[in-house]
Amino acid sequence: MIKWLKRIGVVGFLFFLVKGLVWLYVIFFIRSCSQQQKEKAGNSSRPSSSISISYTYRG
Repeated sequence: MIKWLKRIGVVGFLFFLVKGLVWLYVIFFIRSCSQQQKEKAGNSSRPSSSISISYTYRG
């Protein structure tokens, strides 16, 4: 593993570390935005478990 880190170097390691942290931030930001949208919708929206889809055969 030390050989691998020497090959990448400190700059490469920091680049991938920052890149990973940015992706985590993006994921949490999207999740928080979706939760805020659910809160704004209030009780008017149904939970996903109560949604039923019916398929009809048209042959």
